[in-house]
Amino acid sequence: MKKLIIAGLGPGDFDMMTDEVKRELEKSDLICGAKRLLEGFKDKPTAEEYRAEKIRPYLLSGKYENVCVLMSGDSGFYSGTLKLYEEFKDDGMLSDWDIKVLPGISSVSFLASKLKESYDDAAILNAHGRSDWQAKLVYNVRYNKKTFVLTSGKAQAEEIRSLIKIYFAGEVISIWAGENLSYPDEKIYEISDEDETGDGIITLFIKNTSPEPKFVGKVIEDDEFIRGDVPMTKQEVRQISIGKLGLFEGAVLLDLGCGTGSVAVSAAALSPNIKVYAVDINPEAVKLTKENALKHKCANVFISEGDICEYLKNGGFDMPTHAFVGGNGGKLNEIVNILREINPDITIVVNAITLETISAATSLMTNGGEAVFVQTDRNRRVGKSNMVISENRIMIVRL
Repeated sequence: MKKLIIAGLGPGDFDMMTDEVKRELEKSDLICGAKRLLEGFKDKPTAEEYRAEKIRPYLLSGKYENVCVLMSGDSGFYSGTLKLYEEFKDDGMLSDWDIKVLPGISSVSFLASKLKESYDDAAILNAHGRSDWQAKLVYNVRYNKKTFVLTSGKAQAEEIRSLIKIYFAGEVISIWAGENLSYPDEKIYEISDEDETGDGIITLFIKNTSPEPKFVGKVIEDDEFIRGDVPMTKQEVRQISIGKLGLFEGAVLLDLGCGTGSVAVSAAALSPNIKVYAVDINPEAVKLTKENALKHKCANVFISEGDICEYLKNGGFDMPTHAFVGGNGGKLNEIVNILREINPDITIVVNAITLETISAATSLMTNGGEAVFVQTDRNRRVGKSNMVISENRIMIVRL
C-alpha cells in the first residue's frame, strides 16, 4: 500500500526532527510543504504545496509511492495537520494510501527548555495569522504567571509589547523572545522597552510575577468602576441583566446606551472570547467606558460615540447574538425593530425605569419573553448607624 506521512518537522533544523520522521523522509519519493520547510531537502523531489487540493493531484498521478507532507513544529500543535487529514481520510480516490501522522517538537516546548521553564502550567496562545487575539493575550497575561505566544513575526511581537505596556503599566512583566529557534542564527533574549525584536520567526514567553487570582463568578463591585456624572446600572441589576442575557463563549453583545460601561465591562470580563460593542451619544459616557475597560483589562470592548439607531444602521460590528439596552432615548421600538432585522434570533434584555419604557418594553415582548421587577435596599452608614436606603425599582425585560 502507498504511504502518506504528515509529519511535524520541529522548530526548523534537521537535527531537531525525531528519528521516525527522518526515516520516513529518507524513504519518501516526494516531500511537500511550505517553501521554508523544504529548504533542507535539495537532494529530494519536492513540491511547494501544503493544501489538500494542491497535493491530491500528486497522489493520484501514479508517480509516487511514499509522500511526506511537512508541518512546522508539532503536527498536533496549532497545525494544519487535522484539516489536511480530514480532507484525505474519507477520499475514496485515495483508498490505496495509508495515511499516518507523526509528531514533532513544538516551538513552545523548545523555547521552554532553553529558558529552563515548564509549560504545563502556562497559557499558550497562537496569534500567528489570527484575528481577535488581543483580548485573549491581555486576559491570559492577567491571570497566568506564564504565557507563551506564537507570533507572525516582528510587527506582531512589537504590537504585543505595546499592549502589555498599555494594560499592565506599572506591573512587573518580562517578555522573552525566541527568534529562529533551532536555526544557526537562533537568538533568545529579553525584550526591554528600548529593544527592537528581530525579523525572524518569533515565539514569545511572557512572565507576570504577580498574576491576579481568577475568581469564579466574581462580581465587579460598583465602587470598582470610574463613575463621573453618568448614570450607572447598579451591581445587583447588572448581574441579573447579564444572567438574563445568557451569554456564551463566542457571543457578540451590543451594549446600547452604555453609560459608564459597567455592563459592557462586566460581560467582557467573563471571557476574552466574548466581544462587546458599546455605544453612547454622551461623550463623557464614551470616555468613562474606555477608562473602565482599560482599568479592568478588557481588550474585547469596542466603544463608539453616536446615536444608537444610526450606529445600528451603519454597522461596524460583528453579527450580534445579544443586545443590552440600558438607555434608549425614547426610541426603544425603533431600536428593537432594527436589532431584529439584523438578527431575528438575537436575545435582547432591556432595563426600564420610566413608565414609558416599561410600557414600550412590555408591548415588545415575545411569547418566550420574561419580565422581572427588581427592588434593592442598601445599607448606608449615617453617623453611628446603618440606614437602609432604597434604590430605584427597575424592570428587567428579556424580549
